[in-house]
Amino acid sequence: MFCVYTCSKTSGGHLNPAISLMFYTLGKLPLSHFFYYSIVQVLGAFVGTAFAYTVYLDQTHHVLGDLRIVAGPNGTAGLFTSMPAPHVSNTIAFWDQVIIILLYYKYIL
Repeated sequence: MFCVYTCSKTSGGHLNPAISLMFYTLGKLPLSHFFYYSIVQVLGAFVGTAFAYTVYLDQTHHVLGDLRIVAGPNGTAGLFTSMPAPHVSNTIAFWDQVIIILLYYKYIL
């Protein structure tokens, strides 16, 4: 919530390109702002990931040494992104994201 309140004065609190797309399709956001917001949101995600990587670098090096494992019990990708469990199919993961975005839409509007 801190991020939404911090960004709401300049961008309306759009922290996700899907939310910006929703506002564009509803006619509440000009196309130029949609592209600008989406680019900045993706860049912000990369900056946040780089920051998290830097913060956890010593710990991941302590646990894994020079290995960088994406998934599994010692996988480090979960530090930077949400990842489905190995037994979850791509179809279920896709519909999970669709439902979450629809809930965002419902509660934002």
